[in-house]
Amino acid sequence: MSLSFAPPRGRLVAGNEVLVRVDRSYPKEKFYRVRQHTLRLVLAIIKQDVIDPPLNWVVLGPVQTALDAFIGYLMLDAWVANQDRRHENWGFIVSPERTFHLAPTFDHASSLGWNETDSTRLQRLSTRDSRRAMAPYVERALSAFFSSPTSGKPMTTLDVFKEASKFRPLATKSWLDRLAQISENHVSDIFDQIPVDRISDAARSFAMKMLELNRQRLLKLEV
Repeated sequence: MSLSFAPPRGRLVAGNEVLVRVDRSYPKEKFYRVRQHTLRLVLAIIKQDVIDPPLNWVVLGPVQTALDAFIGYLMLDAWVANQDRRHENWGFIVSPERTFHLAPTFDHASSLGWNETDSTRLQRLSTRDSRRAMAPYVERALSAFFSSPTSGKPMTTLDVFKEASKFRPLATKSWLDRLAQISENHVSDIFDQIPVDRISDAARSFAMKMLELNRQRLLKLEV
């Protein structure tokens, strides 16, 4: 649970509410494997001039627009292997003044191999079988975006970020530069703050390895 990030008398409008206004046939009530939930359609909506950056947004160099900020969300998804950026997990804040702002990034629960057992985690961390190792595991992380309504399966989280980066290369580079400044010690310090009864040693090691590998993959991208 978290506090509401909508201001008093403001409200959150989820992505599916917007998409069904763009396309009356859009399956608003379907939550998973929605092929009409294409990356290009979502980016086209977010980059409209009427959509402002998140409320209280602090400009980060070239990261100035709502689309610039959303590309940062997609980089985060690729880093933590968030596989649930579905149409209810992005949206807009309508302020009391009737301005429209990209909502903060939210609901990252389906990340970092959350559904794996500790025995599976330990096996992947220690195996000599290249097919069961961590590297191919992180490469398989699927997003909730499709490249087209006829695609057979969703795009990977890394491919989503790569495709979005073509629209705003300067903002993309800025986000990657910020990621490059995050060290393993920074990540370890965060995990050290999690109570021991809330995370096992295997889950901690597994998550940190995922972050390390995904960081390397992201920083190898040519923008």
